[in-house]
Amino acid sequence: MALREGQETHDNGKTQNLRGFGSRQLQLKQLARELGIEKNITTYTARHSHATALIHNGASLEFVMDQFKHGSMKTTMNYVDSIDDTKRKDLAKLL
Repeated sequence: MALREGQETHDNGKTQNLRGFGSRQLQLKQLARELGIEKNITTYTARHSHATALIHNGASLEFVMDQFKHGSMKTTMNYVDSIDDTKRKDLAKLL
């Protein structure tokens, strides 16, 4: 599927319209460029990274669920499931 102006594709293959929250998305992309980050950073990946870092650093699942407005603990548990030993070590290096 061809992308229209104002759209992008995430790592998970989903297409997202940037116009609804475009200023935050564009600011994040500009910041990534300024920092020399070549990876495609989106507000989705920033949100996921933030939730994962919170859990990794001891935030309760209830806190993360409330802060991220998850309707189900199952959604929050996806962040826990994404942290394996290798990712924990890599994240610790960054913090």
